[in-house]
Amino acid sequence: MTKIEPIPAGQERCDPPPELAIELRTTPAAFMRQIFDDLGRPGWMTAGTLIAGREPWPDRITVRDHLAIIGNLVQHGPNPAYHVEFFKARVPLYYGALESAMRYAPSIAEAFALIAEYASERPGWLRFELRECGDWLELGLEPTIALGAARGPVIEVPLLAFANLVSRYLGRPAWETRVLFGYAPPDHAAQLREQLECEVTFAAPRNAIQVRREFAERPNIVFDRDLWLAARDKCAAERRARLAAEPLGDLTSAFDRLQAMRNRPPRLGEVAGQMGLSQRTVIRRLHDNGLTYASYREAREQPHLERLLGDPSLTLEEVAAQLGYADSSTFSRSFKRRFGQTPGQFRKALDAS
Repeated sequence: MTKIEPIPAGQERCDPPPELAIELRTTPAAFMRQIFDDLGRPGWMTAGTLIAGREPWPDRITVRDHLAIIGNLVQHGPNPAYHVEFFKARVPLYYGALESAMRYAPSIAEAFALIAEYASERPGWLRFELRECGDWLELGLEPTIALGAARGPVIEVPLLAFANLVSRYLGRPAWETRVLFGYAPPDHAAQLREQLECEVTFAAPRNAIQVRREFAERPNIVFDRDLWLAARDKCAAERRARLAAEPLGDLTSAFDRLQAMRNRPPRLGEVAGQMGLSQRTVIRRLHDNGLTYASYREAREQPHLERLLGDPSLTLEEVAAQLGYADSSTFSRSFKRRFGQTPGQFRKALDAS
């Protein structure tokens, strides 16, 4: 099926508070800020983001801005393969307990299962899935939103880290491992092969790391039962804390409740009234998270766009009305500005497929 980009494809969680659209989730800014400072704070690095020109940066930035910064580094930075260099320095892949749990798990299979359980929500731009493929155990990863120029680093860094994890478990290079990339070889393909030290395939059907089952189930040479159990339990606790601490969780609850009542996206004043706050306060909270109300609303409506346009029983006027637009012309202009095609063109592509 033809896809609209960059519509999030991830599934909504049913855990309270309601999940934010992936692009609106926030992620720590410290790592990107360090690169920004090391490069002399170039303006091109934050171009196209809502933190461009802001000082100081917020402690957390949206996934949308994070991906834009990564893409800017790839396209305009002094080293498009900067992420491979950072991997050589063994920069941790995840914050908190997940990194420790991966290190001290009983086996590669247990570590991969934990990654599949918890990594997909951190921060949410990749979905991890564990599969059995004959004699191989596979940990696949696929984008949940359009990555654009950030695709290489976002996909390659986890696969580099997982291959290194297998090597640590085995106490030697992971010769029995295969790494698959679902795209053509990049200019730095030789650097990736050198770091991975295993069979590498580009233009594969998917992105994944595969380990022979006999090695995936071999005991970890640094397994520590107490550390493993403590880290595993803390992963669950960190998940609960992240959900409870989501800075825009109450705004999302109000937005979704009003949208269900009115069958259209609510206006800023309606959301503010539902929350018992002034519009100025809501705007300030959005700004603190690198957002405007317009960008927040667009991201919230994205999961519904493809579903509505894929329903042949709905006219464009009805789709526009359900999304809160005054008429189909206004909707069509907004859609083309965001996605480079009209809603009608997208529907024709759906029919053709």
